[in-house]
Amino acid sequence: MAEALLRGIFAAGILRPARCIVTNKNNDDRLARLSRAWDVRTTRDKAFLMAEGDVVILAVKPHDMPTVLDEIASYVKPHHLIVSVAAGVSTEIIEARLGAVPVVRAMPNTSTAVRASATAIAEGRHAGPNHLGIVRQLFEAVGWVGVVPSRSSTS
Repeated sequence: MAEALLRGIFAAGILRPARCIVTNKNNDDRLARLSRAWDVRTTRDKAFLMAEGDVVILAVKPHDMPTVLDEIASYVKPHHLIVSVAAGVSTEIIEARLGAVPVVRAMPNTSTAVRASATAIAEGRHAGPNHLGIVRQLFEAVGWVGVVPSRSSTS
């Protein structure tokens, strides 16, 4: 999912590869391949990653999310926008680990790879229209995007 999203974002010209920093759990070969293929920066240093980035996309398996959140929690600042594509991990769970930071959950489907995805996005408690706009723009690079109303807007 992460590579398909990057491919779409770069093809659409939304983000230059040189402004993108990629990390993963433990696959140095994959990081090297991504760096060569797209000229993205790679790191394992979470402090560097969070200091350099504003929008952090967590494209991890759901069972890896607690570890990832623990690794970045001490580096998260209020200006960060955390975007999760981890299935079954709610914005509430992420906010409980990271605090008062904007979180948007994105639920793309497998057609992301061919830029024909249908992606639902939902804001967390601290995310606003500008955060949804950023995430919408990122995921429109790989297809259609719909916003799922938050619980507070439907009450």
